[in-house]
Amino acid sequence: MTIRTSTILIADGSTWPERLGRDLRFGYQLAPTTLSVDETVKQLESSRTSEDGPGPDLVVTDVDLVGGGAVELCRRLNHSVVDIPVLVATFSHGREEVLDAVAEGASGYLVRANDIEATRMAIAKAIIGEPVVNAPLAGLILSHFRSFHGRTERVADTLDPMERRIVQLVARNHGLAELSDMIELTVAEVEESMRVIFDKLRSSRQTLLAGR
Repeated sequence: MTIRTSTILIADGSTWPERLGRDLRFGYQLAPTTLSVDETVKQLESSRTSEDGPGPDLVVTDVDLVGGGAVELCRRLNHSVVDIPVLVATFSHGREEVLDAVAEGASGYLVRANDIEATRMAIAKAIIGEPVVNAPLAGLILSHFRSFHGRTERVADTLDPMERRIVQLVARNHGLAELSDMIELTVAEVEESMRVIFDKLRSSRQTLLAGR
């Protein structure tokens, strides 16, 4: 995958953005800024009409961003004129809020402890519109569909056997190339399955959120 020069807006109050900027170095122009949900939305909307350029290619947001967290940011952007991918950053695995953020349009999430190459590739995939499904997120997806099973009769809200197998393998840290060999699908077919899985996750998660 070609990693082009991109601008990343980081809405995060920790020291992580500075460290990430140092580690990524080549291929990215980072705009690390500590922002709230309101400030992030306003900055993105104003960048779309700015004469200085189209604004950032990606937002990396802390899951607990001030003003409603990553879920509220994704919800606001989902109803805004701004069309930009969002990655959610967490300090630890298993934050269920990530699933709600994905339901509102997030591309996936980063765990700050991930190695830098995994982080670079996750960012590159998100920028070109690919879902970012790593082992922690795959585990959350499996847990969600286990708890969701039986609550609906809608077939579209369940994973078929192949989709479940793909998520299980990703949860065990198998990469896409390795995974495609194991299940005899092309990488492109696996990536398309990932997009379908994300669509089903969004649909079923929104159903649960509506019932809360």
